[in-house]
Amino acid sequence: MADLPRPRVAWISPQLNYLLASTRYRCYYPVLALRELEIESVFYKSSKEAIPHLKELDAIVFVKHLDRESLKLAGLAKDQGVKVLIDLCDNIVVANYPMAPDFHPALRLAGIGAFADAIVVPSPALAEALKPLLRSGVCFVVIPDQVETRESIAAAGRLQEQVAPSAERRPVTIVQRAARFIFHMARHPEDAMAILKRKISLVYRLIGMRLATLSGASASQEGLNSSNVAGGGFCTCRCKYRTTRAPEVRFVVRKLRCAT
Repeated sequence: MADLPRPRVAWISPQLNYLLASTRYRCYYPVLALRELEIESVFYKSSKEAIPHLKELDAIVFVKHLDRESLKLAGLAKDQGVKVLIDLCDNIVVANYPMAPDFHPALRLAGIGAFADAIVVPSPALAEALKPLLRSGVCFVVIPDQVETRESIAAAGRLQEQVAPSAERRPVTIVQRAARFIFHMARHPEDAMAILKRKISLVYRLIGMRLATLSGASASQEGLNSSNVAGGGFCTCRCKYRTTRAPEVRFVVRKLRCAT
């Protein structure tokens, strides 16, 4: 008898960087737990990417992300018997949410909520805040964020290397650099402060070198101009003739030659 295929869950999230707390808490940590139950996970950065693979999926989880194709994906998934879950760790549908200051997320949540088998949130308070936007009777499941340790963060980092290796090869943004430094400071404050002091010292040295270069160039130009005036040089109108040493002769010769 052939082995039954393992259940497969698709995670829809544009951010697969383990340095983001919401990615670790609401995506990578659940994935690690599901692995122990022999449930596979696949990852897509947009709903559009997941649509062609619906037949291979048993469930879809929208992780703090409702894009333009989410409603289409949710409707198709419902028609094909694929479970639809929405995981929200923040109230992203509030009108003044800084990451999306408009009502589009609220409208999308209301539409997708019609197909959702469950809305997963970390607290009862968030469930109460979202209920007015959704159909009556929608199922809310409260799953709190787990307590993090150094080991759990490291496990999330290893998981990212397995499922999203391309993300590591992309240029690191300044936000990602800052996040990495914050995590390093939390774990090794003395080492982090030493790194910060070295960076500041390097910046000061680079600024000093640049100022010295600019000062030297300015001094050289002034010396060249003085040399041209005192010992003869090119005409101030940039013609090919050179001036003579005597000021009065230089003036007359320049006027005559430039006129020609």
